[in-house]
This record gives sequence, structure tokens and C-alpha cells, in this order.
Amino acid sequence: MMEASRLPSGPQERVSFVRKKAKDYLVTQLAGQITLSQFYRLLNLIEEEAGLYFARQDWAGVRPGPRESREAGRPPALPDPVKSEAVRQALAKIPLPLKGRRKLTPETLGDFLRETEGRWFRLLDFEARFRVNKKTAWGYLNLLLQEGILNHNGEKANRVRYALAASFLTHPPGTPAA
Repeated sequence: MMEASRLPSGPQERVSFVRKKAKDYLVTQLAGQITLSQFYRLLNLIEEEAGLYFARQDWAGVRPGPRESREAGRPPALPDPVKSEAVRQALAKIPLPLKGRRKLTPETLGDFLRETEGRWFRLLDFEARFRVNKKTAWGYLNLLLQEGILNHNGEKANRVRYALAASFLTHPPGTPAA
């Protein structure tokens, strides 16, 4: 559906179109099977992913065709915004809970933090990536906050966001990029 030739031209219109079509489809497929809050959570996740997809395509100057590969629209490689070695060393020093959490190792946490590139992310993003519940996700994020690896945006409830601490970024916010 996202690669259909009949999509509107602007990125916001495309995301809105995808949300409407996904909503129509999900209503018929999931009616009575999930709660309303789960339904809207899923719909918001689809909308966010569609927005990121179209933003990547627009940034690369590519409008996806029906059979065009995703690789063709990739932007050129940019320097790594994260000090990977510093993140690896900081994570290695933390006593992570070992109880049945093979998904959450210093390596997988490091991969996730590098992928965020220092941008803000939600508890929900962390939960989805590692397929853990809120309590487990919050425990790990709180540990990373206490160790100074993450920053908190100071908001409450659904507005809470986390980001990699400036000391782990090659160009922290407020410093000129070389």
C-alpha cells in the first residue's frame, strides 16, 4: 500500500492517507479482539512508522515506485554521530540484571543506543525493540539514567523521552559540527 502509485504527493498527506486506510482495515480485522487503547496505540505506531518511511524517502529525493527496492533510496553514509566505543565501555561497567534477559545485553543495548543516534526515544520504543514489558523497560532505562548514559526530558507520563547523554555524542547539541 505504501508503494502504491496513487498516494498523495506530500509526506503529510501520504501519512494521513496510510493512517486512514490502516484504520479502516484494522477496524474490520480487529473489532472486538483488542481494547480501544490498544487499537489506537497500534494505529499511532503505524502512523509513526509511515511518517519515518516517507521522511526517509523524501530526504533521499526518491518517490518509491511499485517495484523499486528500498536500498535504492538510501542516503549516503554519514559519520557516526555516536561515540560507539565510549557507549560500549560505559555499558560494560554497569551491573545489568542477568535474570533471564538475554535480549538485553551490553551489546544489544549499545546497538539500540547507536541506532537512536542521540535522538529522543520513548519507553514504548524500548519495549518494542526488546519485546519486554513496561516494568522491565523502565527498570533498564532508569539504570541507564542513573549511570549517566541517558538523559531524561523532564516530562511526565506519555511525554517522557530519553536520549543518549551528550558525552556519548560526537557533536552534542549546541556545538558546531566540523
